[in-house]
Amino acid sequence: MAAPVKKLGTGGGVKTGVTTEIADKNGKTFTFEGTIAELEQMSLAGKIPDDFVPVRSVLAPTGGGMGILTVSCVKYEAGTLDDWDAERTVIEIEMEEVTYDLVDHPHLATVRETCRKWLATDEAKRTAVVGQDTKYYYTDETGTEVEVENATALKFCKAYMAGIKSFVRYFPVILRNSIYKNPPGLTRNERSFTGGSPKFSTDCGRFSTPPVSLSGYASTNWFKGGDRWRERGDTTWELQEKWTYTPDGSTGPHAWIYTAPTSQNGNQQANQQGDGS
Repeated sequence: MAAPVKKLGTGGGVKTGVTTEIADKNGKTFTFEGTIAELEQMSLAGKIPDDFVPVRSVLAPTGGGMGILTVSCVKYEAGTLDDWDAERTVIEIEMEEVTYDLVDHPHLATVRETCRKWLATDEAKRTAVVGQDTKYYYTDETGTEVEVENATALKFCKAYMAGIKSFVRYFPVILRNSIYKNPPGLTRNERSFTGGSPKFSTDCGRFSTPPVSLSGYASTNWFKGGDRWRERGDTTWELQEKWTYTPDGSTGPHAWIYTAPTSQNGNQQANQQGDGS
C-alpha cells in the first residue's frame, strides 16, 4: 500500500538534492533547489518515494529569488499509521499546591455554619470591643446579633481578621508522557497526515483511573485534564496526559458535573444549558 503524499500544487524547473538519513533511521530529508515561487507551488508527487510521509518542511531563501526547500519525512510501513502503541512512556508524579478558602478548612467542620454566618454579617457589626477584649458577633436569620463563643470558631474569626483568609493543601498529580513514532491523524496548514485517528482520550474533563496507583489515594478521585500533542524535533510525537487528585472525587456533591454523558452531543447540550436548575 502506497503512503499518502501531500500535493502542494504544480511547478517545474526544480533541482532535487541528495537525500540524507535522519538519526533514528526511520526517516530521511529531501532537498529541492529553485526559485521561491517554484518551490512554494511545487508538488511532491513523484519527488518523494511512496514509502515516506512528509512531516516537516522548511523553505530557506538563498538570494536572488532562489531558495532551498528541505522536507523531512518518516518511513511509512503498512498499518503503522493505525498502530497507537507508544514506543516508550514516562510517568511523573508531583505534588501540586491547591488554595482553599479558610472557612473550608477541615478543622472547622463542626462550626462551619457559624463561621459562614459571621462572614455574611456586615463588617461593621462583626466585632465590638468590650473592656479590653474584642468580641465577635454574627447576625442570625431573625436579625439578632449573636456572640461567637465556640473556641474553634473564635480561632477562625481572629485568623480572618488578621488577614489569613485562605490555606493551601498539596495533592499528587500524575503525568504520563508517551512517545509515538507516527503523527496523529490530523490536517494542518501546508501538509496533511492521513490514516489512523488522533489518540485523544475520551475521558478528558472526567474522573478517570490514572495509569498508576498511589497508596492512600482512592482510584475514583482522579480528575483527567486535557491531552496535549507535541511534535518533537526527531519527527516523533509526544502525548502528554495529566491526572489531578481531588479529595471529594467522584463521590463529592458536584461530581455530577464531570460524569461522562451518554453521547458527545449530550455533553454539548448540557454545557449550553448553563447553570439553570
